[in-house]
Amino acid sequence: MLCGVVSVLVMASPAHAGSGSSNGVTVAVEDVVWSGYDCVTHPVSVSVDAADHIGWVLAVQAGPTGRQRLDSTAFIGVGPSVTSGGLLLCPADSAGPWTVNVSGRVGLTTQTNFAVGFNVSKAPTATTLESARRTEVGTKVRGDVSAGTWSGRAGVRVKGRKNGRWVVLGHTYPRKDGRFRFVTPKSVSRVRVDYLGDDVTQPSSAGPRRISTSSSR
Repeated sequence: MLCGVVSVLVMASPAHAGSGSSNGVTVAVEDVVWSGYDCVTHPVSVSVDAADHIGWVLAVQAGPTGRQRLDSTAFIGVGPSVTSGGLLLCPADSAGPWTVNVSGRVGLTTQTNFAVGFNVSKAPTATTLESARRTEVGTKVRGDVSAGTWSGRAGVRVKGRKNGRWVVLGHTYPRKDGRFRFVTPKSVSRVRVDYLGDDVTQPSSAGPRRISTSSSR
């Protein structure tokens, strides 16, 4: 599991709250887009409409839809209340639809059970092919992968146009700043690059770009 330092997850823009209610209890969870590779604490909002002297207790469990729960939290109180808590989400847990199952009791006899759906999305990326040159040491390719203010870590596939068809020249990986570099001894007329994506980031592509010539090594 890709768990690191826990941080607050930045909401997607636009974000759409999924909410559900039963017997005076309302729970809301917003859609999110991964904002990095660390695990995050995702907020859950709870509103309870109960008489001043009535106690209540709720259990909130979450997981990818159709799979077992991966984290849970509990709320307890007396009378009307608006409060919030958090669920731990990690990138390797799954992007896609998630379900929050809410169960509990208001007073001694009133049971509440319902589900709330929300969506976890991979971050979109942009791949830039900055240069493609033929030098004395071979074909040199440089570029960049960005996921907004941070960088993806997945592999980059480099293809070249040779004898009228595209062939895979090899693979490389971005550095921490998102920049990547690739060198091959093969001579091609054009190149293109494909960022392959991972549990956190969406794939993206750049090119084709015509090879330029340079005396630089």
